[in-house]
Amino acid sequence: MKDVTTAMVNDSGVPLSSMRVDGGVAMSDPLLQAQADLLGANVERPRNVETTALGAAYCAAVGAGVATPAELMGTRSSDVEVTTFLPEMDQATRSKRSARWKKAVDASLGWAADE
Repeated sequence: MKDVTTAMVNDSGVPLSSMRVDGGVAMSDPLLQAQADLLGANVERPRNVETTALGAAYCAAVGAGVATPAELMGTRSSDVEVTTFLPEMDQATRSKRSARWKKAVDASLGWAADE
């Protein structure tokens, strides 16, 4: 069975060397470490985890003609400071846990089928 990273690369066609996260759940260090371990890739959390809202504000500013994308790119200082979670899990353990996860997902399919 392919591990999670291999599946993501196959699905997207883009090699995964790191993953950036944002939002409230990104404040969970244990979750981000687990993601790094299972992906076998670095997980990066910016100092400002509300980057989704920031991106929406940037789009609104560009749409309203208040700023250009080039002007806004210079305001990304919050992305300079990141916390990086490095994978600590070996490939054998990663593959075993990915296989167990897939087995659990497969077992759950159809359990609440319409009657």
